[in-house]
Amino acid sequence: MKKINLSIVLEDVRVGGPQKQLIYFLNSISFFKYNIVLIIPNKNNKSFKKLISNSNIKIVETQISIPSIRNILGYILFFCKEIYKLKDILKTFNTDIIYVPGGTISFKTIFVAKILNLKAVWHIHDCKSNVIIRKIFQSISKKNIQTIFASEKSRYYYLKKFRDKSHVIRSSVNTKTFNKKIKKTSRKIRVALIANINPDKNIKLFFDIVSKNKNKNISFLMFGNIWNSQRKYFNKLIVEYPKALSKIKWYKNEFNHFKIYKKIDLLVCTSETESFPLTFSEALSFSIPIVTTNVGDVKIFKKMNKKFSCIINDNDSLKFLDKFNFFLKNKSVFNSYRKNSREYAKNNLDINIFIKRITSIFENFLEKKI
Repeated sequence: MKKINLSIVLEDVRVGGPQKQLIYFLNSISFFKYNIVLIIPNKNNKSFKKLISNSNIKIVETQISIPSIRNILGYILFFCKEIYKLKDILKTFNTDIIYVPGGTISFKTIFVAKILNLKAVWHIHDCKSNVIIRKIFQSISKKNIQTIFASEKSRYYYLKKFRDKSHVIRSSVNTKTFNKKIKKTSRKIRVALIANINPDKNIKLFFDIVSKNKNKNISFLMFGNIWNSQRKYFNKLIVEYPKALSKIKWYKNEFNHFKIYKKIDLLVCTSETESFPLTFSEALSFSIPIVTTNVGDVKIFKKMNKKFSCIINDNDSLKFLDKFNFFLKNKSVFNSYRKNSREYAKNNLDINIFIKRITSIFENFLEKKI
């Protein structure tokens, strides 16, 4: 049986949700059917590469990262140069199908797929773009492009009525390794936000929750980095909430999921916009319930008979605190939520389910003529 040559193009190697999802996929997939080459930027990729444990992955580094658009002429020249460089790499590896899992639309891949008459599969996690990009996407994502979305919300945002060549696969993890023994609940509860500093993550609401907390048995942790582009936003928050940071233990460069999730009891999501955060899948697999704003596809949690999450519809910081206090006072309920979290993750968010679905998309797509 001929192996499928799968070329994966990743333009952004900052370790966020889409990048970690790719890593879980690469570290779990069987190489019985696939030869995989991973094409990544040649700068600032050390943290990303460290997380890839599968020695069968061939990594090619090139200058493929997204440049600044301040210089339009420079951007166009760079774009054209990278298209032809990427084309040559894909030809060298006799690519059968291109997979673009970076979370957003890759126009480089569109052009290369057209030039080489190759089939490409995008994996889009976000649900925030501008009208022009969405219109271009809808007009060209027809013949040799298939799209996977991390949520129904993301699919509707980009495609609306153009759904016939798209799929939804929610973020998944290896639930066998993403596991920890459930210890007895204590008199204290550790609440964590896992997100890079970004206005979309609504860090303001998290700081407001922290600032209004009066219960000494509730402690707060934050895992995530601050990018230079968000420094001004962050500085404004510090002025508005001068005491918040002193009440938060902040881990800026921690990517080890075991180290992160063993420290926390409850995950909080304060985002204004989301698709389906990978942190949800990770936390639930580690038996950690979620208290979240009503974003992305979290509405699917409401359909489950066994509860493991709380959704705050009006983003009220005091309502978040009420939930934290409720779990502190009702240990048996909290334990039930923890067990249900793990059960939901195993049945719905396991990486083997993800791999089975995504490889089926690859293989079915390859059989179709373009």
